[in-house]
Amino acid sequence: MNEVGTACSCSECSPKSAAPLVIDFSTWSHVDLCCPVDGCGCEGLELMVDRLAGGRTMYWECEECKWPIHTTFGFVKRRGSPEPVTRRCRLCDVEVNVRTDRRSWGCVCGFRTKTSDDPFRSTGPEHSDGVWCKNTLLSNRQWRKQYWSRIPPTRQQEILDHVDVSEDYIDCLGPTLQYIETYALSY
Repeated sequence: MNEVGTACSCSECSPKSAAPLVIDFSTWSHVDLCCPVDGCGCEGLELMVDRLAGGRTMYWECEECKWPIHTTFGFVKRRGSPEPVTRRCRLCDVEVNVRTDRRSWGCVCGFRTKTSDDPFRSTGPEHSDGVWCKNTLLSNRQWRKQYWSRIPPTRQQEILDHVDVSEDYIDCLGPTLQYIETYALSY
């Protein structure tokens, strides 16, 4: 029997300490809680596993703004501000909430927009005209097959109807959109 002062420290005499509360977050792949990022408003958080930490670190991620959140529902400290910034997809012109330090971001259409890339620029509405993509001039038909086809059909129709489309997008791709309305939809 080991005595420390006047208290016995053996396993029979000393009270058992309660085991620490352990919550198994791996059983929760998704929770319906509001994202704490101002202006996001998403009501779904997804459980993520940090593979770089050997799968030991888990955190929640907002389904809309993709901001990482601790299991205590506090922000994970990263570079940049936790306030998301609204940017637009270069291909389909949908608004995307991204962190301010992001140099590229993905969209629902699957296209990856980079801040360093110039927007697509149209040269005219005819078959012989085209669209500048980086330093390459693609014909309107090539651009329609390589890029326009990646946009979901409902968004394509919204773009052609000028619903929720920025003025910059119309200025840059207006002639090509005119080509798509005139020629591409007829066959």
